[in-house]
Amino acid sequence: YDTRFPASKYLDQLPELSVPRNYTVIRPESYRNWSECLAGNKYLKLLPGDYTSWGQIKTAVSGTEADPVIIRYADTSEVSAYKLRMTGREAVVEGLKLEGVSNIIVTGITIRGKGGEKNGVIGGMKSSITNCKNIVLDFCNIENVAVSAIRMVNVTGCIIQNCVFQQF
Repeated sequence: YDTRFPASKYLDQLPELSVPRNYTVIRPESYRNWSECLAGNKYLKLLPGDYTSWGQIKTAVSGTEADPVIIRYADTSEVSAYKLRMTGREAVVEGLKLEGVSNIIVTGITIRGKGGEKNGVIGGMKSSITNCKNIVLDFCNIENVAVSAIRMVNVTGCIIQNCVFQQF
């Protein structure tokens, strides 16, 4: 929790993260893209590095309320991606494109565009959550995105908490 920002009265400490699970530790050179990575892994801990060459996080795999898909920063003592910003210790992804999935938690990572240009605007791909249920973004740093940060269409029970949005 970053004490510079007031705690939300809706704050949920995500008890799902305290359940022991067999996490797969991932580094940028482990896979070529998110589809390949998420095909066989449900619980991911991302080591520091630049994952933007993998494209946007896309998954066809859903979790359940008791057993969600989890994508999190590897060092669980460092929960705030904003605190790690520009330290060389952050896990940086390009964006999210979640469609028709449910029960996914993304926590402690930086979602930063590649810095390309579209229609004269410099920034990365926007993230989208479409036809999804129970998606949680927690302690993420979301920056350098062209047009809109996260577009949500036909979603139920999606939570964005403890995140910092900047540089649009």
